[in-house]
Amino acid sequence: MSHFLYITEVFCPWCYGFSPTISRIQKEYALPFNVICGALMEEPVSLATRLERMPNSAAFIERMHSVTGVRISDAYLKLLTSSENSKIFMDSQKGGLLFYTLKHFLPENPLQIMEALQGMFYGQGLDIFNEDNILMLIKTYGLDKKAFDAFMQEPAHKEASLAETEESFDIMEDIVLYPTLYYVTDSGVKYFVSRGYVPYDECKGKIEDAMRLAAEGITQDKNDALEKTVSEGENAASCSLDGKCD
Repeated sequence: MSHFLYITEVFCPWCYGFSPTISRIQKEYALPFNVICGALMEEPVSLATRLERMPNSAAFIERMHSVTGVRISDAYLKLLTSSENSKIFMDSQKGGLLFYTLKHFLPENPLQIMEALQGMFYGQGLDIFNEDNILMLIKTYGLDKKAFDAFMQEPAHKEASLAETEESFDIMEDIVLYPTLYYVTDSGVKYFVSRGYVPYDECKGKIEDAMRLAAEGITQDKNDALEKTVSEGENAASCSLDGKCD
């Protein structure tokens, strides 16, 4: 069945900013989403370290809001600058496993799960690895805690989560950028749609282009797709967490 392939990341702020657009796309086309969690960070980074490396977080938040219309919450800033920030980590591998586990128990809507995790962190300013917050997720989705914990602790599932992340790298190839969206045909042919934040109308236009090519049996030219992405700049793609935008 044709579907969208969405490569995103739990701790990606631009993915959080893209969430209203991707939600509208889901409603507009009523196609399934295959959501894969990538890895924004090679190693876990504490919020204290993040703040030290990129002190102008407030400037970044304003920039992101001006581009996407989505504002990272004051609760997140409070978490970032709290006295506990050295104990709170942005851990892509652990975040990927948490997402993979939730997706296993709730396979019908992986997009909603990812948006919930991003919303907890950037919208509510919550440490997603805090035991109480994980328990809140488990209760919200009506899951069995023992089964949930057992799944997360199973080495084979950790390996499967890592393999899914590696798959995301293989798919994105030379340009690893979140979020990345593809349209995938019934036969499994991928058509590139977008990388980084793009407005709804632009994203929809790219989807329509991809669907037209697929319907006509035309293979998308990979180089043209990548060149278009780079040439258009994708505002969000060139903005770092310190608020500087090229």
